[in-house]
Formats: sequence, structure tokens, C-alpha cells
Amino acid sequence: MGIAFAVATFTAFIHLGTFHLFSKWFFAGEGHFLSLLRPLLLASMVYLLLFVPFLGPIAAGLAWTAVVMMVAQEVHGMQPLSAFLLSAGIGITVRFLNTYFLGDLLHQIRHP
Repeated sequence: MGIAFAVATFTAFIHLGTFHLFSKWFFAGEGHFLSLLRPLLLASMVYLLLFVPFLGPIAAGLAWTAVVMMVAQEVHGMQPLSAFLLSAGIGITVRFLNTYFLGDLLHQIRHP
């Protein structure tokens, strides 16, 4: 349980850090990392949708993408389409890396 929490925290910081760096470098964002982190940590309650059977993970992913997009518009002053594409693109990439690489690593740690 402790390893899973540590991996989830690490993945969240990688996700938000990558989003912040890309929005600063490629989309001329003006915000700071902590200005982005505070509302997104508060909005992480959308992951409670994961407990809804069948459609919960899909709803949580869509809600998180929408929340990150709205926060990016406010904090970094990004255009809506740019914020959506960056949020969805980084979200899908982090989910892919988490599923295929960290999932195998955790499996190897648990079952040597």
C-alpha cells in the first residue's frame, strides 16, 4: 500500500510538472508551479468518481482533463484549445507510461 501511494504521488508530480513546463516553454504561460499545484490538489477530489462502477474511470479522466484545462486557462493564461490539447495529451501519455512501465515495475517488486 505504501509503495502504491508513493508511486501515485510521484506520477502526479511528474504529470503536473510536465504540464507546467510544457505550458511555460511552448505556450508562453505566465503562472508559477505552486499557483498551478494548489487548485489542482484541491480539485483532485474528482478521482472519487473512480468508485462508480463501469463509467467511473472514464468520468474521472474526463473531469480531470476539464479541471486541468480550466486551471491552465486561469493560471497560465492559455487559450482554451491549447489548454485542452496539452492537458489531454500529457494525461494520456502519463497514463500510458504508468500502465505499461510502472505497472511492470510494481509487479516485479511484489513478485521477485
